[in-house]
Amino acid sequence: MKTYPISFNESAGVSPLYRRLHWHDVLEINLIMKGTGYYIINGQMIEFHEGDILLINSNDLHRAYERNGLEILVVSFDASWLLTDLRYDPGILSPFKEMGIHYTNLLDRDHPRMEELRSILLDMWNENLRRESSYVSVVRSLLLLFLAYIGREFRCDVMAGNNNKSTKVSVKQLKKISSVITVMEQNYVKAWDLVTLSQLVFLRPSRFSVIFKKIAGVSPLEYLIQIRLTHAVRLLEDTEMKIVDVAYECGFHNLSNFNRHFKCNLGFLPSKVRERGLT
Repeated sequence: MKTYPISFNESAGVSPLYRRLHWHDVLEINLIMKGTGYYIINGQMIEFHEGDILLINSNDLHRAYERNGLEILVVSFDASWLLTDLRYDPGILSPFKEMGIHYTNLLDRDHPRMEELRSILLDMWNENLRRESSYVSVVRSLLLLFLAYIGREFRCDVMAGNNNKSTKVSVKQLKKISSVITVMEQNYVKAWDLVTLSQLVFLRPSRFSVIFKKIAGVSPLEYLIQIRLTHAVRLLEDTEMKIVDVAYECGFHNLSNFNRHFKCNLGFLPSKVRERGLT
Protein backbone atom coordinates (compact mmCIF):
# COMPACT_ATOMS: atom_id res chain seq x y z
CA MET A 1 0.00 0.00 0.00
CA LYS A 2 1.24 3.52 -0.76
CA THR A 3 2.18 5.67 2.22
CA TYR A 4 -0.13 8.41 0.92
CA PRO A 5 -2.83 6.64 -1.12
CA ILE A 6 -5.03 9.67 -1.81
CA SER A 7 -5.01 12.15 -4.67
CA PHE A 8 -6.62 15.53 -5.32
CA ASN A 9 -7.31 16.84 -8.82
CA GLU A 10 -9.00 20.07 -9.82
CA SER A 11 -10.66 19.58 -13.19
CA ALA A 12 -11.81 22.48 -15.36
CA GLY A 13 -14.46 21.04 -17.62
CA VAL A 14 -14.45 17.34 -18.49
CA SER A 15 -11.26 15.96 -20.03
CA PRO A 16 -11.51 13.42 -22.89
CA LEU A 17 -10.58 10.67 -20.40
CA TYR A 18 -13.63 11.32 -18.23
CA ARG A 19 -15.96 11.70 -21.21
CA ARG A 20 -15.48 7.98 -21.71
CA LEU A 21 -17.18 5.34 -19.62
CA HIS A 22 -14.57 4.14 -17.17
CA TRP A 23 -14.08 2.50 -13.80
CA HIS A 24 -11.31 2.17 -11.25
CA ASP A 25 -10.37 0.42 -8.03
CA VAL A 26 -10.20 3.53 -5.86
CA LEU A 27 -13.09 5.28 -4.12
CA GLU A 28 -13.90 8.75 -5.37
CA ILE A 29 -15.45 11.91 -3.95
CA ASN A 30 -16.46 14.75 -6.27
CA LEU A 31 -17.09 18.30 -5.05
CA ILE A 32 -18.69 20.46 -7.74
CA MET A 33 -16.85 23.76 -7.35
CA LYS A 34 -18.61 25.62 -10.18
CA GLY A 35 -21.00 25.07 -13.06
CA THR A 36 -23.37 22.29 -13.98
CA GLY A 37 -23.35 18.90 -15.67
CA TYR A 38 -24.36 15.32 -15.15
CA TYR A 39 -22.94 11.87 -14.58
CA ILE A 40 -24.05 8.56 -15.98
CA ILE A 41 -23.24 6.04 -13.25
CA ASN A 42 -24.15 2.39 -13.85
CA GLY A 43 -26.74 3.52 -16.36
CA GLN A 44 -28.34 6.12 -14.07
CA MET A 45 -28.28 9.80 -15.08
CA ILE A 46 -27.45 12.12 -12.17
CA GLU A 47 -27.66 15.90 -12.60
CA PHE A 48 -25.35 18.07 -10.51
CA HIS A 49 -24.56 21.73 -9.94
CA GLU A 50 -22.31 23.97 -7.85
CA GLY A 51 -21.96 22.80 -4.25
CA ASP A 52 -23.04 19.21 -4.88
CA ILE A 53 -21.04 16.26 -3.56
CA LEU A 54 -21.03 12.87 -5.28
CA LEU A 55 -19.60 9.54 -4.18
CA ILE A 56 -18.39 7.13 -6.87
CA ASN A 57 -17.74 3.56 -5.83
CA SER A 58 -14.92 1.32 -6.98
CA ASN A 59 -15.86 -0.43 -10.23
CA ASP A 60 -18.80 1.92 -10.86
CA LEU A 61 -19.12 2.42 -14.61
CA HIS A 62 -19.32 6.19 -14.98
CA ARG A 63 -18.73 9.13 -17.26
CA ALA A 64 -19.17 12.89 -16.80
CA TYR A 65 -20.75 15.53 -19.02
CA GLU A 66 -20.30 19.31 -18.75
CA ARG A 67 -23.14 21.73 -19.32
CA ASN A 68 -21.80 25.08 -18.19
CA GLY A 69 -18.50 26.29 -16.69
CA LEU A 70 -17.79 23.09 -14.82
CA GLU A 71 -15.03 22.84 -12.19
CA ILE A 72 -14.71 19.72 -10.03
CA LEU A 73 -12.48 18.81 -7.11
CA VAL A 74 -11.89 15.06 -7.44
CA VAL A 75 -10.63 13.20 -4.36
CA SER A 76 -9.60 9.58 -4.96
CA PHE A 77 -8.38 7.24 -2.23
CA ASP A 78 -7.53 3.60 -1.68
CA ALA A 79 -9.94 1.93 0.75
CA SER A 80 -7.05 -0.09 2.19
CA TRP A 81 -5.76 3.14 3.75
CA LEU A 82 -8.56 2.83 6.31
CA LEU A 83 -8.22 -0.88 7.11
CA THR A 84 -7.02 -0.18 10.64
CA ASP A 85 -10.05 2.02 11.28
CA LEU A 86 -12.43 -0.73 10.17
CA ARG A 87 -11.37 -2.73 13.24
CA TYR A 88 -12.87 -0.04 15.46
CA ASP A 89 -15.59 1.31 13.19
CA PRO A 90 -16.74 -1.41 10.73
CA GLY A 91 -19.22 1.02 9.17
CA ILE A 92 -16.79 3.77 8.22
CA LEU A 93 -16.96 2.77 4.52
CA SER A 94 -20.70 2.06 4.55
CA PRO A 95 -21.50 5.01 2.25
CA PHE A 96 -19.60 3.11 -0.47
CA LYS A 97 -20.25 -0.51 0.58
CA GLU A 98 -24.01 0.08 0.85
CA MET A 99 -24.30 2.34 -2.18
CA GLY A 100 -27.68 1.85 -3.84
CA ILE A 101 -29.10 0.21 -0.71
CA HIS A 102 -28.77 2.81 2.04
CA TYR A 103 -26.80 5.57 0.30
CA THR A 104 -26.96 7.43 -3.01
CA ASN A 105 -24.19 8.71 -5.30
CA LEU A 106 -25.46 12.27 -5.00
CA LEU A 107 -25.67 13.54 -1.42
CA ASP A 108 -28.84 15.37 -0.43
CA ARG A 109 -27.98 18.97 -1.33
CA ASP A 110 -30.51 20.31 1.19
CA HIS A 111 -29.09 18.44 4.17
CA PRO A 112 -27.98 20.81 6.98
CA ARG A 113 -24.59 19.06 7.20
CA MET A 114 -23.66 19.80 3.56
CA GLU A 115 -21.84 23.07 4.16
CA GLU A 116 -19.67 21.41 6.78
CA LEU A 117 -18.90 18.52 4.42
CA ARG A 118 -17.81 20.97 1.72
CA SER A 119 -15.53 22.70 4.22
CA ILE A 120 -13.96 19.40 5.23
CA LEU A 121 -13.13 18.57 1.60
CA LEU A 122 -11.63 22.01 1.03
CA ASP A 123 -9.59 21.70 4.23
CA MET A 124 -8.28 18.33 3.00
CA TRP A 125 -7.33 19.88 -0.33
CA ASN A 126 -5.55 22.83 1.31
CA GLU A 127 -3.63 20.53 3.66
CA ASN A 128 -2.53 18.51 0.63
CA LEU A 129 -1.39 21.66 -1.18
CA ARG A 130 0.53 23.16 1.76
CA ARG A 131 2.06 19.85 2.90
CA GLU A 132 3.05 21.20 6.29
CA SER A 133 4.17 19.03 9.19
CA SER A 134 1.87 16.00 9.77
CA TYR A 135 -0.33 16.91 6.78
CA VAL A 136 -0.88 13.21 6.00
CA SER A 137 -2.39 12.63 9.44
CA VAL A 138 -4.57 15.72 9.10
CA VAL A 139 -5.84 14.69 5.65
CA ARG A 140 -6.57 11.18 6.87
CA SER A 141 -8.41 12.39 9.96
CA LEU A 142 -10.52 14.78 7.89
CA LEU A 143 -11.39 11.97 5.48
CA LEU A 144 -12.54 9.83 8.40
CA LEU A 145 -14.64 12.70 9.74
CA PHE A 146 -16.20 13.23 6.31
CA LEU A 147 -17.12 9.55 5.97
CA ALA A 148 -18.38 9.31 9.55
CA TYR A 149 -20.79 12.22 9.05
CA ILE A 150 -22.15 10.73 5.83
CA GLY A 151 -22.51 7.28 7.40
CA ARG A 152 -24.38 8.70 10.37
CA GLU A 153 -26.61 11.30 8.76
CA PHE A 154 -27.21 10.38 5.10
CA ARG A 155 -28.35 6.77 5.54
CA CYS A 156 -31.77 6.08 3.98
CA ASP A 157 -33.75 3.26 2.40
CA VAL A 158 -32.81 3.73 -1.25
CA MET A 159 -34.42 0.49 -2.41
CA ALA A 160 -37.84 1.46 -1.05
CA GLY A 161 -37.82 4.67 -3.07
CA ASN A 162 -36.90 3.01 -6.36
CA ASN A 163 -39.76 0.91 -7.68
CA ASN A 164 -39.07 1.33 -11.40
CA LYS A 165 -37.12 -1.85 -12.04
CA SER A 166 -37.37 -1.47 -15.82
CA THR A 167 -34.84 1.39 -15.77
CA LYS A 168 -32.30 -0.39 -13.57
CA VAL A 169 -29.22 -2.11 -14.91
CA SER A 170 -28.34 -5.50 -13.46
CA VAL A 171 -24.89 -6.47 -12.19
CA LYS A 172 -24.75 -9.11 -14.93
CA GLN A 173 -25.43 -6.49 -17.60
CA LEU A 174 -22.79 -4.17 -16.15
CA LYS A 175 -20.22 -6.97 -16.25
CA LYS A 176 -21.09 -7.79 -19.86
CA ILE A 177 -20.73 -4.20 -21.01
CA SER A 178 -17.52 -3.76 -18.97
CA SER A 179 -15.99 -6.76 -20.72
CA VAL A 180 -16.90 -5.39 -24.14
CA ILE A 181 -15.46 -1.97 -23.29
CA THR A 182 -12.22 -3.61 -22.19
CA VAL A 183 -11.94 -5.38 -25.55
CA MET A 184 -12.75 -2.15 -27.41
CA GLU A 185 -10.11 -0.27 -25.39
CA GLN A 186 -7.48 -2.88 -26.22
CA ASN A 187 -8.38 -3.01 -29.93
CA TYR A 188 -9.73 0.46 -30.68
CA VAL A 189 -8.28 0.57 -34.20
CA LYS A 190 -10.22 -2.50 -35.28
CA ALA A 191 -13.22 -1.90 -37.57
CA TRP A 192 -15.82 -3.10 -35.06
CA ASP A 193 -19.45 -3.46 -36.02
CA LEU A 194 -22.53 -3.95 -33.85
CA VAL A 195 -22.93 -7.65 -34.67
CA THR A 196 -19.33 -8.52 -33.80
CA LEU A 197 -19.47 -6.59 -30.52
CA SER A 198 -22.76 -8.18 -29.48
CA GLN A 199 -21.37 -11.65 -30.16
CA LEU A 200 -18.67 -11.06 -27.53
CA VAL A 201 -21.34 -11.30 -24.82
CA PHE A 202 -23.81 -13.60 -26.62
CA LEU A 203 -26.56 -11.02 -27.03
CA ARG A 204 -28.71 -10.10 -30.00
CA PRO A 205 -27.40 -6.88 -31.63
CA SER A 206 -30.60 -4.97 -30.85
CA ARG A 207 -30.62 -6.07 -27.20
CA PHE A 208 -26.91 -5.38 -26.83
CA SER A 209 -27.33 -1.89 -28.28
CA VAL A 210 -30.17 -1.05 -25.87
CA ILE A 211 -28.22 -2.20 -22.80
CA PHE A 212 -25.02 -0.49 -23.93
CA LYS A 213 -26.75 2.85 -24.53
CA LYS A 214 -28.57 2.63 -21.20
CA ILE A 215 -25.23 2.22 -19.41
CA ALA A 216 -22.96 4.43 -21.53
CA GLY A 217 -25.39 7.06 -22.73
CA VAL A 218 -24.34 6.54 -26.36
CA SER A 219 -24.38 3.69 -28.85
CA PRO A 220 -21.48 1.18 -28.99
CA LEU A 221 -20.08 2.64 -32.21
CA GLU A 222 -20.34 6.22 -30.93
CA TYR A 223 -18.46 5.08 -27.84
CA LEU A 224 -15.77 3.50 -30.01
CA ILE A 225 -15.23 6.88 -31.69
CA GLN A 226 -14.80 8.49 -28.27
CA ILE A 227 -12.17 5.91 -27.31
CA ARG A 228 -10.28 6.65 -30.51
CA LEU A 229 -10.48 10.40 -29.93
CA THR A 230 -9.08 10.04 -26.42
CA HIS A 231 -6.03 8.25 -27.80
CA ALA A 232 -5.77 10.85 -30.55
CA VAL A 233 -5.62 13.69 -27.98
CA ARG A 234 -2.78 11.91 -26.18
CA LEU A 235 -0.82 11.48 -29.39
CA LEU A 236 -1.35 15.11 -30.37
CA GLU A 237 -0.15 16.26 -26.95
CA ASP A 238 2.73 13.84 -26.40
CA THR A 239 4.18 13.27 -29.87
CA GLU A 240 5.10 15.24 -32.97
CA MET A 241 3.17 12.96 -35.31
CA LYS A 242 1.42 14.69 -38.18
CA ILE A 243 -2.31 15.10 -37.63
CA VAL A 244 -3.10 12.90 -40.60
CA ASP A 245 -0.87 10.16 -39.17
CA VAL A 246 -2.60 10.45 -35.79
CA ALA A 247 -5.93 10.00 -37.56
CA TYR A 248 -4.86 6.75 -39.23
CA GLU A 249 -3.10 5.53 -36.07
CA CYS A 250 -6.38 5.87 -34.15
CA GLY A 251 -8.58 4.07 -36.65
CA PHE A 252 -9.94 6.93 -38.78
CA HIS A 253 -9.78 6.29 -42.51
CA ASN A 254 -9.36 9.88 -43.67
CA LEU A 255 -8.51 13.29 -42.26
CA SER A 256 -11.86 14.95 -42.97
CA ASN A 257 -13.71 12.22 -41.06
CA PHE A 258 -11.26 12.58 -38.16
CA ASN A 259 -11.66 16.37 -38.08
CA ARG A 260 -15.45 16.10 -38.16
CA HIS A 261 -15.65 13.67 -35.24
CA PHE A 262 -13.04 15.62 -33.28
CA LYS A 263 -14.96 18.89 -33.68
CA CYS A 264 -18.31 17.28 -32.91
CA ASN A 265 -17.15 15.51 -29.74
CA LEU A 266 -14.56 17.90 -28.30
CA GLY A 267 -15.70 21.26 -29.64
CA PHE A 268 -12.50 22.18 -31.48
CA LEU A 269 -10.26 20.87 -34.26
CA PRO A 270 -7.16 18.69 -33.69
CA SER A 271 -4.89 21.59 -34.65
CA LYS A 272 -6.03 23.49 -31.54
CA VAL A 273 -4.53 20.82 -29.28
CA ARG A 274 -1.10 21.68 -30.62
CA GLU A 275 -1.66 25.42 -30.98
CA ARG A 276 -3.15 26.14 -27.56
CA GLY A 277 -2.62 22.99 -25.52
CA LEU A 278 -6.37 22.33 -25.23
CA THR A 279 -7.57 18.90 -24.02
